[in-house]
Amino acid sequence: MLQETILFHMEERKMKKISIVLIVMIALVALVSCATKAAEEEVVVAAAEPVAEAPAADVCPWAGEYYFEFTSADSPDPVPGEEFVIEADWTLHGASEGSGMTGFVGKVNPDGSFEAEFTRLGGTLVGQLYPDFTFTAHAETRGRTSEQKGYRL
Repeated sequence: MLQETILFHMEERKMKKISIVLIVMIALVALVSCATKAAEEEVVVAAAEPVAEAPAADVCPWAGEYYFEFTSADSPDPVPGEEFVIEADWTLHGASEGSGMTGFVGKVNPDGSFEAEFTRLGGTLVGQLYPDFTFTAHAETRGRTSEQKGYRL
């Protein structure tokens, strides 16, 4: 009987050790599972959050619509101009009907300088954009000239 009691206690101790090892293993598996799941959730959350897109390097920083006035020998007082638009792709277009020079199209350079051509009457518009979104320009067509000043709306 004493032998059976000793064997019983030995088996009981062995079972306790196995139980403890199993509990520790289950706890470790649970921790690893939680850590993995948390990391997956972070990835899912990170993927779901909107990412602010940085402006592409080839997008014109002066893009927008501009208001301008011009002066000329015929009109020394500033005369309101019309449309002047710079597109994100560095192209520009507009009109200065009041000057008689009509519509123009052209291109902006990375340094802010620009050139355009008056499509109907011929002639050129040459100017400079500034960091504060203002510009100055000189236009000439068929012997008529004008100076333009403007700003982005």
